[in-house]
Amino acid sequence: MDFELNYSHAFAYRKIIVDEGGLPIDYEFVEVNKAFENLTGLKRDFVIGKKINDILPNYATDKFDWIGVYGNVALTGISTSFEQYSEAFGRWYRVEAASNEHGFFATIFSDISSLKQKEQESLAKNEQLGQLYEEISATEEELRQQMVELNQSTQLLKESERRLNRAQALAHVGNWEIDLATKTVWASEETFNLYGLNRETPFLSLESIQKVVHTEDRAQLDQALERLINETAEYNVNFRIIKANTSEERYMHSVAELEYGHSRRPVRILGVIQDVTASVLSELDLKRKNRVLRNLYEELTGTEEELRQQFDEIITNKAIIELSEERYKTLVNNSPDVIYSCDCDGVFTTINKEFSEVIGLPEKEIIGKTINEIQRDSAYIEEWHNQFSKVINKGKVNSFIYKYERKIGSGIGYYNVTLSPIFDSSREIIGVIGTNHDITTLKENERVIKHMAYYDFLTDLPNRVLFLDRLKSAIALSEKNATKVYVVFLDLDDFKRANDTLGHVTGDGVLIETTKKLLKCISKKDILARLGGDEFALLLDDAKQQECIVSLLETIKSSFQESFRVNDHIINLTASMGISRYPDDGETADELIKNADTAMYKAKEVGKNGYQFFNLKMKEDLLLKTNIERLLRNAIINNDFVLHYQPQYTAQTGELRGFEALIRWNCPEMGFLNPMEFIPIAEETGLIIQIGEWVINTASRICKELEIKYGCDLVMAINISPIQLRQKDFSETVMQALELSGLKPTSLELEVTENIFIDSFDCVVNKLRNLKKLGVRIALDDFGTGYSSLNYLRKLPITLLKIDKAFVKEIDSLDQHNGLTGSIIALASKLNIKTIAEGVETLEQLDYLSRANCDYLQGFLLEKPVPKDLLGSIIEKGSLREFLL
Repeated sequence: MDFELNYSHAFAYRKIIVDEGGLPIDYEFVEVNKAFENLTGLKRDFVIGKKINDILPNYATDKFDWIGVYGNVALTGISTSFEQYSEAFGRWYRVEAASNEHGFFATIFSDISSLKQKEQESLAKNEQLGQLYEEISATEEELRQQMVELNQSTQLLKESERRLNRAQALAHVGNWEIDLATKTVWASEETFNLYGLNRETPFLSLESIQKVVHTEDRAQLDQALERLINETAEYNVNFRIIKANTSEERYMHSVAELEYGHSRRPVRILGVIQDVTASVLSELDLKRKNRVLRNLYEELTGTEEELRQQFDEIITNKAIIELSEERYKTLVNNSPDVIYSCDCDGVFTTINKEFSEVIGLPEKEIIGKTINEIQRDSAYIEEWHNQFSKVINKGKVNSFIYKYERKIGSGIGYYNVTLSPIFDSSREIIGVIGTNHDITTLKENERVIKHMAYYDFLTDLPNRVLFLDRLKSAIALSEKNATKVYVVFLDLDDFKRANDTLGHVTGDGVLIETTKKLLKCISKKDILARLGGDEFALLLDDAKQQECIVSLLETIKSSFQESFRVNDHIINLTASMGISRYPDDGETADELIKNADTAMYKAKEVGKNGYQFFNLKMKEDLLLKTNIERLLRNAIINNDFVLHYQPQYTAQTGELRGFEALIRWNCPEMGFLNPMEFIPIAEETGLIIQIGEWVINTASRICKELEIKYGCDLVMAINISPIQLRQKDFSETVMQALELSGLKPTSLELEVTENIFIDSFDCVVNKLRNLKKLGVRIALDDFGTGYSSLNYLRKLPITLLKIDKAFVKEIDSLDQHNGLTGSIIALASKLNIKTIAEGVETLEQLDYLSRANCDYLQGFLLEKPVPKDLLGSIIEKGSLREFLL
């Protein structure tokens, strides 16, 4: 958006920022213009996207509550204007603030510090003048005498003005002045008469004068005035006007000069104007007569030899012209265009072969006739005559498009009809040449391009642009008829996996088959669109009952029970749908689509292969999620995260093995947040990459510091997100953290979950295998809750299996001899994989796990996660012998 807007005043567009109570606490710059940069000294690239309190820390200490005033405008939509001194800038400003969108506001402001200073100076001067007035007050007789003299002078001035106006009227001369400071124009009475304007006041605008000046002469007049002001060039111009009261064209001559002030700068322009129509017309007539006489003289003064040469040239030129005419005839007759000429009455004088073939008449039956006699299409005849008249009257080329019925079965065709004037040697119009060029192919291409702009190339369904347009129309009609409009947002479940696995050609086939399925489920009046990728949208207008919508959704859901058969592949896919309703869930097309999309993601969250109607709770969850994302970004910048560390012990000896690093976040705005509240959002937004890198670096550094300080070997376990592991440079990130901290690879343990292997199994396994070769330990976290199988375990390069606390919790109620937990430990042992049980909270669990030969233990019974300051006491204690005795 261009915010310059030709403003000389500073302009800024900003977004207000509120606290939890909805009170304005800051604002963020969205856009500023050049005048803003000049006025404040703040560059656009520096302020855009930043908050004012970050730009000017002393802004909040200003006695005037700028943020409160702007917040009121942005949140209530009530405009305001005021003059106020800014302590942050040390200047006075005149400010106008308004809002056209909730939460945003625009300001136009100018620096009035100099005016304020002049105001103070004026007050001081007025005080001095008051004192002077008291000292030099004239007597009553002196004032009366002055009034008499003034009246006499006024009468003399009026008489002088009357005589001047009379003299100007007799001479058709007027005078005028332009005040360069105010851009106002003063003109004499005769000047108004010359322009044909009423003189209600001696002042008029430059625009009113420009309207009277002939359009072809306006640029010349403006340029002369600019050169006079900027270059002190001579102002002596002739131009035409169209008198305002009679519409008569008149010729004017005007001269002007600059008047200078005390500083030798121009202050006004003084000029005169004279009607020279009579002399100009006389001069033009005289030139025409002179031209005729000169031509006659030149013709009469030619010698006999010159006439003979001219005759020879005529003979030669005649032969050339005849040859040229023959070539022209050949070109015209072989042209695929319909070409013809006619006289000024519309009578055809020549035609080409294409004309004769299109009309279906021989040339001799067309020449000498008019279009009314050979054409049957009345609409074409009427338009042809309209354009023909314009060409004859104005002498300019005109064209129009004519739609015609092609041969039977060929559909509609289009001609671009061009009519051009024919001039004689005196530039008089003597006829018209017409060309009908067939543009049917061009029109068809335009139709195809337009179709491509509004329809999906793969499925031929309406695209997002057309869907939005139809949705907006449906909303307008719904508002008028008090009906409901439903938007269904549909997304295929796990389509990406099928597309990546089977190839994009098969993926495209799935999208085409999906289109067929959906079209079978809906009625002809419903609108189905493909928004992009595997996202589809349905527009259901004039819907009376929600039960009907539910029935349709169930029909769509059932249609996906039938497998897709594409390129010899049998594919089973389901779909998740979200539904929003106008006006309950949004008042605009964008809101309805966005809210339906939100509901669709909710359907995926609760298990896919279903549908969800949008509700306020979803919107609140979305707002909360958006807010947490914003706060996460701030937390990364402000380094708000901390790590707590939970010790891990060897089950048989009670010796300290190491620690698991667990992230904690005490958000300044929302308080303490559980990792499950912000980690999924960090993963979804990609912020987990930065956060995870910080965790790896910090935990590695702390572990190395502990090893050096206490002279021991520790294992630092770090949880790794699937998003991190999919990064191409993940291995480099790990090795760089080890290099920077000085930690041995064998002291670092990366904990990954089972679902990390679902997508891109080979790629993930290769990365972990390479890290393992370097000495880094790999642990499989939350085992038993995901997709792992015995076959998976054999292929994974893991050194440790972490038994989920859900299984540990059930130990008390299980048969301790045949427990599932014991089976997992035994299985891992056979695969030569160590085991660790997390969530150990009771002595019974501890006892069972020790007897089941679990290698390592971790849980609240042994120690809760603690900050780094308390790690020393845990290391010094060394073991958990009291639990094992």
